[in-house]
Amino acid sequence: MYDEARGVEKDPKRAFEWYLRAAELGHAYSQNYVGVAYKEGLVVRRDYRKAFSYISKAAEQGEAHAQRNLGRMYIFGQGIEKNLYIAGQWYKKAADNGLEEAKAYLKESTKKCSEHVRPSDGSIIFNMADCWFVAPTNDPMALHAVGVAYLSGTGGVEQAPEKAYPWMLKAAKAGSGGAQIHLAIMYAEGNGVARDPVESYAWTLVVKDDESLNELQRKVVEVDIRHAKRNLSFLEERKAKKKAKQYKEEIHKK
Repeated sequence: MYDEARGVEKDPKRAFEWYLRAAELGHAYSQNYVGVAYKEGLVVRRDYRKAFSYISKAAEQGEAHAQRNLGRMYIFGQGIEKNLYIAGQWYKKAADNGLEEAKAYLKESTKKCSEHVRPSDGSIIFNMADCWFVAPTNDPMALHAVGVAYLSGTGGVEQAPEKAYPWMLKAAKAGSGGAQIHLAIMYAEGNGVARDPVESYAWTLVVKDDESLNELQRKVVEVDIRHAKRNLSFLEERKAKKKAKQYKEEIHKK
């Protein structure tokens, strides 16, 4: 009433006091209101820690605007250490709760993540800030980008192939051809995961059917297939083909 002047004279300070009382009683909308007031310095002195505390409580209760606001606080490091991945998780929750603004922001960030550049050496440079942000949505490109970051020690993280592996696996199963190639190589070399020629061959068979591969990538995959197959027994080759079929079916179901 006091914030919208419904039946009474508009009084933002008095409104804040009533919202604060409701927030302390656990009312989600009021918690977000109080949090935003502290975040923006409205009526009260700006205090990011208090803002984070109140907005977090509202977000945990499923208040979509609070989930979006909490995501923004993680993006800019307001009251909490900056973390784009956690920010993306909260934006995804807000989007899942129907907040159109959150959906639009995630869509735009997904587009930016995919707009990577290829230097003259043929490597890929991802827009990592956007890729970290949309990774919680299980976007194949974003998952692959995070895997590459850990594999190469770029994108603000230290090189850690063992951390790259679960991201590559998730990206590969989400349908990323690039991740499938990386995963086959990781299995072949025992880099970040135990060496497994059967798994390596299986993933090369999966990726060879990827229509998005360019001519150069397809030739590389064909070489990898011949190399991976070379030291397999008849039974191992059959096992790999069975695994490849299973992986393809799982990917196509998504």
